Amino acid sequence: MAQSIQVNSLNFDEIKSNLKGYLSNTDVFTDYDFDGSGLSAILDLLAYTTYYQGVYNNFVANEMFISTAESRAAVSSHAKSLGYTPRSQTAPTAIVNVTFGSTAGLSTTFRRGAVFTTKIDSKTYRFTNTESITVDLNPSGTGEHITSLPIKEGVIRTISSVISNNRDYQKVTIPDFKVDTSTIKVTVQDSIADTTGITNTWSSSTSLASITGGSRAYFIEQDYTGNYSVNFGDGVIGATLASGNLVTVSYLSTNGPATNGVGRNDATSSVNSFTYLTGNTVDTVTPASGGGFPQSVESIRKVAPKTYASQNRAITASDFEAIVENNFSGFTSVFAYGGEQLSPPQYGKVFVSLKPRVNQVITESLKNEVSSFLKTKCSLGVEPIVESPDLVRVQVTTNYTYDTKATPLNDASLSELLVSLINNYVETNTIDFQSTVSKTLLEKSILDTETSLTSLNTTFRLEKRAEFLPQKTAYSFDFANAIFHPHDGHSSVVFSNDFTYYDPDTATNKIARVRDDGRGKLILFQLNNNVETEITNDFGSVDYDAGLVTFNLALLSAALTNAEIRVNAVSANSIISSSNNSVLISDPTSTRATSSPITFSAPQTGTTTTTTTVADTPAVSGGEASSGNGGGGGGGGYGGY
Repeated sequence: MAQSIQVNSLNFDEIKSNLKGYLSNTDVFTDYDFDGSGLSAILDLLAYTTYYQGVYNNFVANEMFISTAESRAAVSSHAKSLGYTPRSQTAPTAIVNVTFGSTAGLSTTFRRGAVFTTKIDSKTYRFTNTESITVDLNPSGTGEHITSLPIKEGVIRTISSVISNNRDYQKVTIPDFKVDTSTIKVTVQDSIADTTGITNTWSSSTSLASITGGSRAYFIEQDYTGNYSVNFGDGVIGATLASGNLVTVSYLSTNGPATNGVGRNDATSSVNSFTYLTGNTVDTVTPASGGGFPQSVESIRKVAPKTYASQNRAITASDFEAIVENNFSGFTSVFAYGGEQLSPPQYGKVFVSLKPRVNQVITESLKNEVSSFLKTKCSLGVEPIVESPDLVRVQVTTNYTYDTKATPLNDASLSELLVSLINNYVETNTIDFQSTVSKTLLEKSILDTETSLTSLNTTFRLEKRAEFLPQKTAYSFDFANAIFHPHDGHSSVVFSNDFTYYDPDTATNKIARVRDDGRGKLILFQLNNNVETEITNDFGSVDYDAGLVTFNLALLSAALTNAEIRVNAVSANSIISSSNNSVLISDPTSTRATSSPITFSAPQTGTTTTTTTVADTPAVSGGEASSGNGGGGGGGGYGGY
């Protein structure tokens, strides 16, 4: 009778035990001692071989599917089978105006490839225009000679290849991991000596719908090494190449996001970040943005199936998201939704929101570029609108106790560790739209990491910001989460930063701040030597359940001089989330971790351990009121600013 073979485990000891059981039940090895040194060593070797092969086969099986593959080569290969090409490194783009010191001898065409320079931390970076532009050699008045010139960070490189045979599907590999594939330009001439065809335009194609046998089209692919290649057709799908043809591929080699933000402060600091030769002036219109690293493995894994489902057309919300993620960079996440979800509904519109990277903004030029691209992909009658998200900053304060005998860290080091853990948790859980931050999960992750902690009491505050605009008289701050309000008359939980306004009666600038009265109204105070004087007790309203704060600036009867107003509110819930266009982002500069005194007795040894209080600046001055989420603020302004 055949023996039952156990193959249900990859555990080394179980494999060895199964081998021992199998051999001991055979007639040949009935009386053998398998625990003896010789046979035991042989069993170890057999078990090791089996274990090694099992693990290897498991790895191979994982790499066979895009959902489980770990290596970039495998994920990219699976994406290729879905018709998806992973996004390359992308160059930041800035828009500048150029004024020449002298126009003598200048052409009316500013050719592609001019070199602009900028410095970051003493390192020089080069920007260049990837397209030629017309120069106005006689501008009226003192205007610029070149206006709204897009320049990208990087160096234009060129590679050439002579086709050696008449095979179909020729390709030219670009041996540069820093290539920005959106800047690739291709020319094909008959031979090295015959330049016929060099002026013909070849275009990158991502669809076969309009490709014929004579189309001068090329296709960009990525191989298993990570290099990109320019691929040509077979005479049926795209024009084919002939032996002797000279293919020239030019592209921009870029440092990715290294120069994002260059020129951001030029307007306010009267500094020119970019230079072009000597004696010329380069003014920044739009700071550099949009630079990014090559698409990550996780992003490829997520976007490739969505792009395949969209079939390169934007019909559903997920189609819009996939197309934007596949073709643009400079943001961390994309969210699309139909205008019918708004109140009131806006039918026939699709809103696409881009979440910026930390300390960056989504520029108007990027919004316009994405919008124009989407119009070529969506149905007639549908208007894509690209917008910046409604940012809700998450501010975390935690009060903790700990056992001093269980950690070598002092108060300052432990507080620093907790601040780092909190920021990491919030940043990790707010990468995408429709994200959630949980007080319970946050505290659990901290307690699992630092075992000396005995208790945590965490408070979530939310902050929104708005720029002052002279023509606006009302501002609404929608936190998209309920504000803490246990009963009418509770102490203040909504605060503004201190802002400056011009009082025409006294012809002086004055400082004011706002907080709620605990009954749904906002009080406006004037500050004089940090003493508050009430100006009005009906400056706006607070809908605690809806999380909506509204300012009525018309009641101020004065000109605001601040560039920005910030409103801070205590969250009512231990879980905060975002929906639609609102997005949670981390505010690491506001994170606080403080300890409270406590004594732990150990009668069996007669020893005690204590914690001490760490002095710290509260997120909102004036004390904290207790709440189910760790407490709200007392009165008296907006701390930290």
